[in-house]
Amino acid sequence: MQILYELRYPTRWYTKLLMALLALVFFAVLATTGHRGFLVLSHCETQRTNSEISMASFPGRPEVLEFEVPGGLGKREGGFFRAARPPTIILCMDTSPAAASC
Repeated sequence: MQILYELRYPTRWYTKLLMALLALVFFAVLATTGHRGFLVLSHCETQRTNSEISMASFPGRPEVLEFEVPGGLGKREGGFFRAARPPTIILCMDTSPAAASC
């Protein structure tokens, strides 16, 4: 029980030093965890913008491509990015609920 009393009410210099170091480590871990959580949240949160995505303002100058969705779900519009070598990217720009199949 003497050791618990010494940890709770430090009287010796090395116990005081140990308790100060433990407090610093605890608050450093707490601050790092909070900062890390904030960074993950800001990275995963979607950006809300009022600007509409259009092919004219999209980087890379894609060609407008209209294609038929299998299963009779209608036509979609997307962007075709030509590449010098594979992979070639087709980006679906339709944001309607029916576009979930893209």
